[in-house]
Amino acid sequence: MIYYTINGVDISEFVESRSLTVNKVLTMHASTASFAMISPTTVPLEGYDVQIYIDSSVQTLFAGLIHRIQQSLMAPEVWRYEIVCTDYMRLFERRLVAETYVDGTIASAIINDIISKYTTGFTNTGVTWTTPIIGAVRYDYRTPSDCIRELVETYGNAVWYIDNNKVVWAYLKKSVSAPMEINDTALGNTFNQFSIASDYSQIRNRVYVRGGSEYSSSISYSILTQGQERVWPIGYTPHAITNFKLDGVSKTLGEENVDADDGSFAFFYNESEKLFKCAAATSTPTAGQIISWDMKFDIPILTMANDIVSQTLLSAREGGSGIYEYLVVDTNLSSRQMCQTRARRELSVHAASKVIGSATTQTYGLDVGQTITVNITGCQYNNNYDITRMQIRSLGNSIFEYTISFE
Repeated sequence: MIYYTINGVDISEFVESRSLTVNKVLTMHASTASFAMISPTTVPLEGYDVQIYIDSSVQTLFAGLIHRIQQSLMAPEVWRYEIVCTDYMRLFERRLVAETYVDGTIASAIINDIISKYTTGFTNTGVTWTTPIIGAVRYDYRTPSDCIRELVETYGNAVWYIDNNKVVWAYLKKSVSAPMEINDTALGNTFNQFSIASDYSQIRNRVYVRGGSEYSSSISYSILTQGQERVWPIGYTPHAITNFKLDGVSKTLGEENVDADDGSFAFFYNESEKLFKCAAATSTPTAGQIISWDMKFDIPILTMANDIVSQTLLSAREGGSGIYEYLVVDTNLSSRQMCQTRARRELSVHAASKVIGSATTQTYGLDVGQTITVNITGCQYNNNYDITRMQIRSLGNSIFEYTISFE
């Protein structure tokens, strides 16, 4: 028996048989469910909470919110409502994250901090990913899911998702095993429609990563005054300014639009406009005077990484250099170390052929994020794989077909 509730009210009697389809995916994309209702006593609305169970609440197929409702007239006064739902990712993304995390912070500490500060109703009991980050991480008003996705893409070897109980999971791959494997015995009994394929069209073995910018080392900068200017553009975004002087004499320096021009400062700098200027009460420097200071400034980040083994292998097979280049542009990567880590991550995923498979079963227990083993006689791709997608389709009489995709 399948049970459906909307805002806690059982509406199972109105649901059209075999209309249920659930699509579950990992990470950024929301999982979805759809089903049809015939002339319900109460018409549902977008945003209502939906729960779908098998037999009892122990086996939850889907939980989320109504996203879309399509109404069709089937016969006089007989209405059919097609209900499309998304998981709780929508609630998870209500607020934007503005935080900076220092070099060496572990991934779980970042994720837990985001959950605590920027979400409501979600728990972190599934977050066990303890990889330390390299370089500072800065988020400037980005969704929580986008922040976590970037961590996964940059540091890799991890998966994350939100389950039906609003528990956030983030853990190293292969740490959650599927309750069954695909082997000789399982084929024909537990699994059918098994297929697996290798594809090297996505290969990239030289990766460039263009990030945002990082601070330079401290440099000394000076300007020779001409006797008329009160504003000096410098062409750099100034940071960490020290030792500001006019002809060797220290002068007070404020930040324009932050500090008041009330006589407390002799000069001001404007970071966004990349300029220095006199305060209102400061006399215009005469010709030949020298304004000097020490500062750091933004340097655009561009890094490159190679997989020599992949290049050599493809060179032997195809001829030529065997090099396939790829560019990643992510201005949110704010240090050279993060860009290098992201480049190595791209190589670890794409420097070799990608093996993708699928299989269908009617046995409950598989889920996205699990690692499933393929061990079949004669299969050249026997290995451990990550389940990345799963479609659940109702066949009626509490029988379901689960089609998994793994890679």
